[in-house]
Amino acid sequence: ATAVDTGDEYNPDFTRYSRGESGGSVWLWALMVGALLGMLAVQSTYVFRVELARQWPELRPVLVDLCDRLGCDMPLPRNAQAINLTASNLESDPNAPTRFILHARLRNEAAYLQAHPHLELTLTDARDRPVARRVLEPSEWLAAGFGGRTEVELSLPFGAPELTNATGYRLYAFFP
Repeated sequence: ATAVDTGDEYNPDFTRYSRGESGGSVWLWALMVGALLGMLAVQSTYVFRVELARQWPELRPVLVDLCDRLGCDMPLPRNAQAINLTASNLESDPNAPTRFILHARLRNEAAYLQAHPHLELTLTDARDRPVARRVLEPSEWLAAGFGGRTEVELSLPFGAPELTNATGYRLYAFFP
């Protein structure tokens, strides 16, 4: 028996090619892909602007200018692990036992500029139990950014007329 070739079977020796895309269509696709990649780059810059400024501090002025034009904010980085409280002292006024002065020195161990932290001051009694707690916002003691690898000293007078049994304190730096 001999096989009859009907022409309906696929012949694996030949590959059928369709006519390719026109040159204009390829350029249009390339232009659309390029525009989409550009929009992705702009969006990524917006979303990661703080991290970019932290990684490359020379970009910060450009990013701040762009944010001013776009109406967005450009906050300083907040890395609490890089903030060290190197010294602190709480003095009471000998003439007014309910008046105090908090002296503290904070160090930014990061290599980049970052926001000042909030400080939590806890006054304690003779058994080291909390008597009163207060959060000090940076605006109460400083206004500018915290430069990389720098120290800041503060001296903050305050009154606590209701506290006559405070004998100690704890000081903690944090970012809310």
